[in-house]
Amino acid sequence: MSRSEELLEKAKKLLKKGKVDEAIKEFERYIEIYGRKDVSILNLLAELYSQKQDSNNAIRCCMAAVKVLKKDGFYSHAVAAAKAILALDNGNLEARAELVELFKLLGMNAEAQKRREELDLISSQVEAKTREAEIKKEKAQREIANAAVEAAIAQRQQGDQEAEKFLRELHAKISDAFPATPKKKKSKK
Repeated sequence: MSRSEELLEKAKKLLKKGKVDEAIKEFERYIEIYGRKDVSILNLLAELYSQKQDSNNAIRCCMAAVKVLKKDGFYSHAVAAAKAILALDNGNLEARAELVELFKLLGMNAEAQKRREELDLISSQVEAKTREAEIKKEKAQREIANAAVEAAIAQRQQGDQEAEKFLRELHAKISDAFPATPKKKKSKK
């Protein structure tokens, strides 16, 4: 039995024993060592990650499968993998772009055009939301800057008021310590 077969067998045994996390680590190790060419392992990993509610890793594995299948000319299977990504994240732009290209490769130009229009619409929505978020961020930054200026002004005013109070108290202490002596009138001779 080859090293790669041993690694896969170990991962499958772990999976049968219900040790999903350990099995995932072994399958990932297999993919890392032997490359992302084994679509069945990529699909299995995507399914395991989906079961664990880890959509980011499930999408990563599905996207790797899409690329391998497309490269190898299995366009229909690549379409299925791309659609699996959209089932996890309907707004995934990379999967949508892959679908446009795959439908073109399959000669399904009307479907490719439909998917292109969907991609353009979602892209513009994402851009609009991104701009909206940037505007909100800039507004928040301006509000923070204004609050900092107002706080500095208030602090200075408070400092000025405290300085005036200190000077009044100092003046009062000096007046108490050195009472004003009445001025003598000059006598006329």
